Amino acid sequence: FNNNKILTFNLKQFLKFKNPPNCKSIQIDNLCIMRDRYVFIIECKETTKNKNGINASNLIKKELSNWKDLQQYKRKRFESIFGKNLRIIHVIATKGYNWNDADINKLISNNFLILREEEVEYFSGCYEKSKSSWFTFNQFLSTFRRGCNDFGAGKQLETIGFRTETKLSSFSNLPKTKEEDREDINKEYAYTTSYKVKDLLKISSVSHHKADQIYNMGKVLKNAYQRILSGTRLNRKTGIPFHIESSDSPFINNLLINYKGEKPLKDCWKEISKGQKRGGLITFDELSPGMFHLIDGQHRLFGYCPLIEENPSTKYGEHELVVTIFDNLNPRQEAQVFLDVNKKQEKVNPNLTLEIQRMIGVIGEPKDQIISLSQSVILGLSNPKNKKSPFISPSAIANSDNISTDSFGMKKQGGKITNVGLHTYISASPLLYVSNKDFTSGIAYKSGHDDVDSFNNTVDNLVNIYSEFFNRIRTANEKLWIKHDKAGRKQPNNEMMSSNIPIGGLLLLLDRFVEHELGKKQNRIVIKAIDSHIKKLEAVFQNLSTQDEINLFNSSVYGGSGPRAFYFYLLE
Repeated sequence: FNNNKILTFNLKQFLKFKNPPNCKSIQIDNLCIMRDRYVFIIECKETTKNKNGINASNLIKKELSNWKDLQQYKRKRFESIFGKNLRIIHVIATKGYNWNDADINKLISNNFLILREEEVEYFSGCYEKSKSSWFTFNQFLSTFRRGCNDFGAGKQLETIGFRTETKLSSFSNLPKTKEEDREDINKEYAYTTSYKVKDLLKISSVSHHKADQIYNMGKVLKNAYQRILSGTRLNRKTGIPFHIESSDSPFINNLLINYKGEKPLKDCWKEISKGQKRGGLITFDELSPGMFHLIDGQHRLFGYCPLIEENPSTKYGEHELVVTIFDNLNPRQEAQVFLDVNKKQEKVNPNLTLEIQRMIGVIGEPKDQIISLSQSVILGLSNPKNKKSPFISPSAIANSDNISTDSFGMKKQGGKITNVGLHTYISASPLLYVSNKDFTSGIAYKSGHDDVDSFNNTVDNLVNIYSEFFNRIRTANEKLWIKHDKAGRKQPNNEMMSSNIPIGGLLLLLDRFVEHELGKKQNRIVIKAIDSHIKKLEAVFQNLSTQDEINLFNSSVYGGSGPRAFYFYLLE
């Protein structure tokens, strides 16, 4: 409402209240209404004092009391004009501030939604990839309005369906007995029914692993796995929306959904006694955004987005889709369903598949533990919160979903180091294991009070080892890692260090150092043990001639054996 304009709320009518506002009027930085029901009253705070950001704690101390005091009067003033049927959401949007969990929780507990650069970047990335503003806002609601009865207030959603018994892999965090050493197979119920598109879209979301950057996930699946929607497949003229219009019929194959509501799905089911007793009525009393996770079929459902966005009352919203609903699967079960479906039916980005397998953790066969360990390490090296990682600022490790934007949604260049490229060499390193793919035999193994604790301690130790090793190499010759665009912004140097060949070669060289000094002995201070070799390596990079750089980083001469050839060349 007030883009490039000034909007002021008059608060005079509240000055006679017992606890009146501390001012006669208040300027609103941004006010917007989405989908005729969601009202955002936004307070913006920006600082440019420090390029690395400043601590938000002082901002909270200074402003929170006043924000809280005016919050109720902003709401009352808006409702006095427009009525009370809208959902008013108070937002604090910041740029240039570093937030800790305690300060974030202070805002949340006072009914504020906080949008930092991380949140803006994620949702901008969703839009860049999907090209659908309707879908992007749906993801926003699924994140921040989960558990809110936005669509079921005063009404119920009922459907006739049937349920079948199925088997799902389940995992226990209880002390293991001999019988429990392997994953347990439990019987679960799956419910198959149908829903109209217009009802299903409101309460569905796409689980996405990049969303774990967001602070307020609550019970959202933080280890989410889905690839974000493809803009090509959502294209109005050539993609799924065109197919829906041309055929004028819904898809006939099932969507796979994980129900994440508060009330167990079995309690929403009322059996019909006739026949095989598999039929029944499913009734949802509350309908909240993100109540359904799309495990499989996200494009088939959200392919309707452009049609709904163009015309909210379109006839295509009346299409009914067949859905199979699982009841609150845990993260690993949900990921397993995704893997089973997509490995057997559709080719999935191998980088994404590896990321999903990270969720197995310490539970599972030794080979699966090593995959999970390697993936957890790669996540630690690519996590923007890991300030010690040399692969951050600029981001040198490519995203599996190809989302690469800055906090304003503008495209930015990412590095060419891939998950698969890193995993190939990290997962085979003696730092992770030296016998039988047993992570407890690895040179960098770090014990804890139980298996899970030991696994997490080992991940942290490995992340620190790799971070320090590559940091010293980066510091020795920064220009091999970073270049600048015309505007002077940092970009990963993809022609040199920010690619698989040199990083793979350096991982092999690190393993050579470790084996030379430690053999198979476990050691918590690996970097100290190989320090003399790293110093020689630093000197090599510090003294590279122009011809050395050409020889070393001319990837065309390496062929398929790139990392190993780089390793031998550097070793020599």
